[in-house]
Amino acid sequence: MENRKMIITVPTDFTKEAECAAVHAATIASKANGMITLVHVLNRESKKNLKKTEKTEEDLKAILKKDCDKIRSGFGVEANFVLPEGSIFSAIGDSSEALGAKLVVMGTHGVVGLEQKLLGAWALRVVSDSPVPVIIVQNKWPDAEGYKKVMVTADYNKESKQLVTHAIGMAKLFGGEVLIFEGKEGDEFLSRQTQNNTQFCVRLCEANGVKYRVIKQAGSDYNNEMLKTAVTENVDLICIMSRKDMDLKTVILGDAEQRIINNEAQIPVMCANPAQKFGITNMVLNP
Repeated sequence: MENRKMIITVPTDFTKEAECAAVHAATIASKANGMITLVHVLNRESKKNLKKTEKTEEDLKAILKKDCDKIRSGFGVEANFVLPEGSIFSAIGDSSEALGAKLVVMGTHGVVGLEQKLLGAWALRVVSDSPVPVIIVQNKWPDAEGYKKVMVTADYNKESKQLVTHAIGMAKLFGGEVLIFEGKEGDEFLSRQTQNNTQFCVRLCEANGVKYRVIKQAGSDYNNEMLKTAVTENVDLICIMSRKDMDLKTVILGDAEQRIINNEAQIPVMCANPAQKFGITNMVLNP
């Protein structure tokens, strides 16, 4: 059977955030026998910028080729690019699906205020349209050893069981450990469900020979405490389950996922949708 390389797509707008995302993707690909495909979406705005700067699509291709050469020379990872047309939200997901990608790594801006919320919502919109998990980074480059400490959120939702497979896959890839952050619930039934999900995470870590620790929520604010713990523990990657019920109202009011994505420590965040597949999980977990 042909040993196909794992494809990681990286949306790029030629900013420093996109470059940072490419470095994260290359770090993963170099460990997972993977390759990178840069995705630059041609839409009304990007075409307007081309006209304004008197550049052509051929100029874009030249820039993308140069970026691919930089990835190859810097990481020894195969890289190419595509220039799809359409909405940036759907084009990234459609390109990833057409390419058979197993992961998307994208950059976002670590800003504050309303712009932060809108950019967080923008990132979550890309996540919701992606057929595979998305790792979102800001401007913090990965450690040379990769993601050695991976934190996964564990609560009463059944998706916690699915989410831990992504965390274990990444930790096992880099020979790291999984930190299971268990939520605290006042309701007895939800508390028992949370504990059961945590134990499932523990058993799966043990079955796959991955080091783990369970850290229980002590305070009243789950997300704030989780982020503070991630900083204290020098976590390299946070794994969360995203939601698809985002609308403008929740954007303006602020949403937990957006706060986590735009965390001040700039820790990369993997967002997964229910029932998504992840190539690294299939490659490194025991059947």
